[in-house]
Amino acid sequence: IEQLGNELSALEPNRFSLHQNYPNPFNPVTKITFELAKSEFVNLNVYDVNGNLVKNLINREKVPGEYDVNWDGTNNSSEDIAAGVYFYQLIVNETLFSNKMVYLK
Repeated sequence: IEQLGNELSALEPNRFSLHQNYPNPFNPVTKITFELAKSEFVNLNVYDVNGNLVKNLINREKVPGEYDVNWDGTNNSSEDIAAGVYFYQLIVNETLFSNKMVYLK
């Protein structure tokens, strides 16, 4: 049992990280991947170049591990967005991670 416990801990990430979305540029869907080292409350949002919130993708507690979130280029009202540059932002334990992505139509 002790050996199994060591193998499981090796699978869990040992830090927080936010990866570049793929594909980038994208149309119609992109995947955003991030890793959590421990259970935390997570906010993952998409913003336009003016800093306006476009889409809230995650707003809840998550356990340690790697997560993939697909975004289909729609806003919080499920309307298609305009082509352009957008930023996705992950906030975990008052730490902010951010990356840029390009949506093509």
